[in-house]
Amino acid sequence: MEDTDHTVNGRFASGDEIPADLPCLVLNSAVLFPQGTVTVRLRMPYNIQLLEEVTDPETPVCIVNMTGELDGKIHPDRLSRVGTLATVINRRCLDADSVRVTLEGHRRLTIREMVRVTPTAVANIRPLDRHHYDPVRAKRLVNDCYSLARRLVEKSSAYPADYTNIFHLSQDQPPRFADLVASVLHFSIQDRLRVLEAVDVIDRLTLLKAILRDELVGETMAEELGQRARVSVERHQRELFLRAQLQEIRKELAHSDPSTSEIARLEQRIGEANLPDDVEARARGELERLEIISTASAEYVGIRNYVNWLVSLPWRRTTAPPFNAQVALQTLDREFYGQKKAKKLLLEFLALTTEARKGGSIPCLVGPPGSGKTRLARVAARALGRKFISIDLGVLRSETTLKGNRRTFPGAMPGRFLRLLAEKNTADPVCVLEEVDLISDPDRPDLSGIILEAIDPGEDMGFLDYYLGFPFDLSQVMFVATANSEDGVPEILAELVEFIELPGYLDDDKREIAFHHLIPDLSKRHALDPEEVSFTIGAVRKIIREYTLEAGLADLRKNLEAIIRRIAAEKAVGKKKYFRISANMVEKILGTPIYIPEMAETRPEVGVATGLAWTHTGGDLMMIEALKMNGSGTVTTTGYLGDVMKESIQAAHSYVRSKSDWLGIRYSDFGNHDIHIHFPSGAIPKDGPSAGLTVCLVIASVMSDRPIRNDHAFTGEVSLRGKVLPVGGLKEKIAAAYRAGIYKIVMPKQNVKDLKELPRSIAKKMRYIPVENVDEVFEVALLDFDPAQQSLESLLRQELEKAINAEKDKPAKRTRKREATLSRSKSRKTNRGKKRPKK
Repeated sequence: MEDTDHTVNGRFASGDEIPADLPCLVLNSAVLFPQGTVTVRLRMPYNIQLLEEVTDPETPVCIVNMTGELDGKIHPDRLSRVGTLATVINRRCLDADSVRVTLEGHRRLTIREMVRVTPTAVANIRPLDRHHYDPVRAKRLVNDCYSLARRLVEKSSAYPADYTNIFHLSQDQPPRFADLVASVLHFSIQDRLRVLEAVDVIDRLTLLKAILRDELVGETMAEELGQRARVSVERHQRELFLRAQLQEIRKELAHSDPSTSEIARLEQRIGEANLPDDVEARARGELERLEIISTASAEYVGIRNYVNWLVSLPWRRTTAPPFNAQVALQTLDREFYGQKKAKKLLLEFLALTTEARKGGSIPCLVGPPGSGKTRLARVAARALGRKFISIDLGVLRSETTLKGNRRTFPGAMPGRFLRLLAEKNTADPVCVLEEVDLISDPDRPDLSGIILEAIDPGEDMGFLDYYLGFPFDLSQVMFVATANSEDGVPEILAELVEFIELPGYLDDDKREIAFHHLIPDLSKRHALDPEEVSFTIGAVRKIIREYTLEAGLADLRKNLEAIIRRIAAEKAVGKKKYFRISANMVEKILGTPIYIPEMAETRPEVGVATGLAWTHTGGDLMMIEALKMNGSGTVTTTGYLGDVMKESIQAAHSYVRSKSDWLGIRYSDFGNHDIHIHFPSGAIPKDGPSAGLTVCLVIASVMSDRPIRNDHAFTGEVSLRGKVLPVGGLKEKIAAAYRAGIYKIVMPKQNVKDLKELPRSIAKKMRYIPVENVDEVFEVALLDFDPAQQSLESLLRQELEKAINAEKDKPAKRTRKREATLSRSKSRKTNRGKKRPKK
């Protein structure tokens, strides 16, 4: 059989007379079915204006439904995909901004797209074609639906009894029967829309059967609940009476019962806490439970603590003042020395508003231990006028530390995020997540998902703590992460953070920080007047160079604290009133120096070059040594080297071997000699490609027996073609050479741009030799090396020219010899004809 939605008289039956674009009335509180009518009150401006334009009752319109709340606008994404072709058969103006209309439905339409939504809605539609269905199956579904509908009408007093007869008369038309039942019975708007959008008749009847079954179950449950309610009315009234008596008794005993006064205080705090509606409802519900529980039970303590936490959290409390960029920058410069670039970038992040931070990234300060990452964030919080909290992720061992325990556990409490916010009593502090690179350790629990939930600018409004059971808004918190290395940060967090590098401090920086920050702070902590303690520049320099080996300030602070602690002890016994610490006194207090500074070689040597290294302790010299011995061409490396450095050595060896003729080295020497390359300080792991340039020089020196200049230091990565590539940590490397008394640096040309970061005191004494190719380094660093004279090709060319000249001289020699022979023969003939004199 065929399913058709058109009316009996054939109006709009063919679909040819229906325009492709129809004006639309957008309904929210009613659903119009084909062959049905509905009366609604229209208030939205777009519907009122459409009725003013459509005055002819024969003009068809499209009825569409929009889900959600009405806000005066049409949202295409919330419109139904199936509408109803209708005409306005009656209208009546109720007041200036509302009209009551009666609509008659004719057939279903498919909404292809919305042509426009302002000022009125117009849709491009397509009439639905007729659909064939199985009459036997449809008849069976109609009987099932009729049985359910009849039971529902009989069971509910909300329906007239003659509904059953109306349904019975429509049983021979399954499509009409489904639409009639859905429009007459008290279905929800969503269920009616589902029936309207079910184009296939079998699907429509199946859906109707499921809805009727749910309605019948709900009606049955409502009837049972009604009976129970009637039975419990007397009991409820009795409970109300007893509660009233209990309240009166508690009022009389308020002065002697501590629980009563405690509940009153909690109730007062709930009223003053400005809690969100759902949180306040939960708090009051728990308070009601508290009233009927004995104070001696463990449950009483748990409920009381829970309510205390609910009212203690700063749900809507903020304390940050308006942002003042000039004041913030002045505070950062005054209280934190150096790191100008890092301070500027961090201030740019913290100056963003909550809305601006959504969808963005958070800053992550990266630097060696003791470089001041946490202190910089603390000073930045003070510059912004915000409170400061810190969470050290490196010591956490369980996710409940951040997310809290569930209330079923004894002694449960919220996670560390919420505890710190409650302690500071503000929802907008600066929160530092320290050592995020340590949570990727396989021996530690994976906390990256929890941290992502807290710091993600798009998800932080719903951070769920296990203890509270409510989402807490962390969007006001300004998160700053810290890490010792970018490599250790989990990938899921690395995509969300933006790294801000804090390079290690140079000796000059450490000296300034010691005099202006560390020594005054430590003196104040040990109750010493700054005028009572003074350090000479030599003393501080000796501590930095001989008692610390770090890029940060942690060990320097410990050593200074040890000296000031000694001074405080001597002052306590009354030995002195004024203390001046010199370089000689440092060794008396701290003992024998721990580190011996690396110094340059005193003379040029074969196979020894001064390289520059960048480690977690800052810049340092790295003396690279090489020996040549008879063998089979093997290259041996020692010194605790990583894979990258070993590959760099192999590339350097291959390049020098390819340049053997140019360097004046017999090619067979590489096959007849072994090379041993050693990096001293074998207990320290070494890796990275920046030693490639120095290794090239060492191999060329030992194979050509030419010494290397000892007043030069070298750094740079080398490619297989001899290109010198840029390296990192140039500032720290040059500072290490400066400390060792080496003022000539051979470096990649592409690193020249990094020289701007050097302090003026170092830059003015240094001489830089930028190179692009290793061959330039050979000419600069190898002594007694002249490429024009030392090349084997040049020597062979000279020998060949000598041989050619010698061959050219041979004919001339033979001619002179013949001429001499002829001259001697003529002389003999002349003498033969003369008379010999008598003896």
